Amino acid sequence: MIFRDHSFFSMKKAISVILISTTSFSFISCGNKNPEAPRIATGGINAVNSQSASSYFNSAKSLEASGKTKKAINAYEYVADNYPLSSRAGEARFRQASLLYKQGDLIDSFDTYQNFIEKHNSSQLYSDAIKRQYEVAIAAAKGTIKHNFMGLKSKHSASTCEAMLKKCKANAPYSKMAPNAQFAIGELYQNRGNAVKSINGYKGV
Repeated sequence: MIFRDHSFFSMKKAISVILISTTSFSFISCGNKNPEAPRIATGGINAVNSQSASSYFNSAKSLEASGKTKKAINAYEYVADNYPLSSRAGEARFRQASLLYKQGDLIDSFDTYQNFIEKHNSSQLYSDAIKRQYEVAIAAAKGTIKHNFMGLKSKHSASTCEAMLKKCKANAPYSKMAPNAQFAIGELYQNRGNAVKSINGYKGV
């Protein structure tokens, strides 16, 4: 009788060990996923790995180097949109914004820099993005950028330029750019002939 009890408990112990091992293996298998693999909005792993992001990024750089600016912009946008967690996403978005600025698309360039600032604030390019976005806002306010094909100065509405400059202030409130952006608002309305808004703009410096 004592031998039977011993066998029974030994069998229970063996079963417990098997169950624990199976559970541990399942846990490891579920958790052992590539942390660099791009994820979709639901948090799942996208089927395409980060190597594809690098491949598309390199293709975009080749397009940029060959002077195919519009195609390069689209290619960089594709990388940033479809591989948001890859190591190439931030730089792709930054390059997209830079090329948009280069071809005179100020609003799109500004918004693209804003996207970078909001989603890639740990990037080494973050400070450059803040500065370049400010340059875009100033260019829009002064109308100094020319469209490549038409050769005409772009002139955006005062309210649009003001919103851009205020966003620059909000992104870097303690930098030297913040008071400069506020001063630019006053200058903007002065050049547009709105004395009241111009004075209010200068007062905010």
